[in-house]
Amino acid sequence: MEAGIIGGGAMGLLYAAFLSRRHKITLYTNTEEQAAEINEKGAALLKEGVPGIHRFQASAQREYKEELLIITVKQFQLEPVLSVLASLRGRTLLFLQNGMSHVNALDQLTGHSIYTGTVSHGVSRESLREIRLNGIGQTVYAPFPEGMNSRLIQMLDSGDFPFVFQNDWYPVLAQKLLVNACINPLTGLLNVKNGELVENPRYFTMLKQVFEEVFPVLDLEDEHAHWKKVQEICSNTALNTSSMLQDLHNGRNTEIDSMTGYLLGQADEKGMYLPVTAFLYEAIKGLERDCRRRGKA
Repeated sequence: MEAGIIGGGAMGLLYAAFLSRRHKITLYTNTEEQAAEINEKGAALLKEGVPGIHRFQASAQREYKEELLIITVKQFQLEPVLSVLASLRGRTLLFLQNGMSHVNALDQLTGHSIYTGTVSHGVSRESLREIRLNGIGQTVYAPFPEGMNSRLIQMLDSGDFPFVFQNDWYPVLAQKLLVNACINPLTGLLNVKNGELVENPRYFTMLKQVFEEVFPVLDLEDEHAHWKKVQEICSNTALNTSSMLQDLHNGRNTEIDSMTGYLLGQADEKGMYLPVTAFLYEAIKGLERDCRRRGKA
């Protein structure tokens, strides 16, 4: 099967590397430089310190000709991609963004079969063509706003790179947003790995404060189970550097608007006040600005 992956970041490279073992993959990058390097040398996946080279086509052209397209760019990079997708005839589109603010933009895509999903793989990008795998999870996806499972996405599922179908998109995204909103801003602000949030008693108190503010906004059930899940993820990914902290270290924009910013907007509509969450939002926006400035210096 042919599939296109839009976005040459860590997640796009990961999906291209794994899926190219069984399918014909085109990775759509943002720059000619990255596409040329991948086409010349392949993509390098570092797993347990051992590099594996994966070959697939890379292109900086926004052709998006495949019937199945997996969109892995970050939320704030979506606008130009959506403009192209809106002009195409019907495709099967799988959106894999952190946060939930992007769902408001998906209504403009008519004639497509749209799916949204979450990712629990641990990966970081080391260079234009090299990524480091820190842990394999799964892709959970659901039709947006409703519909049947996709035969094309089902074909991607494999034992060591699973795709799991769910009927309802909202709990899939809301549960992941809850975890991200608790972990990512705190690790970004405190400059710590995920495990520190449960290992350091002071940080653990902060984690609980964020959870208790955010949980009611999302209208999820079983608060105890979700709180337990947040702690488990911190422990299971103890040595991981969150994507938000990676972005700050590299002087890049973070996804704070699609995570915490989205939650603050939802809380405002419901007449709820989230002081700790609002503080985290402003803190990360400030760090984001400073890190970008230092990166240019």
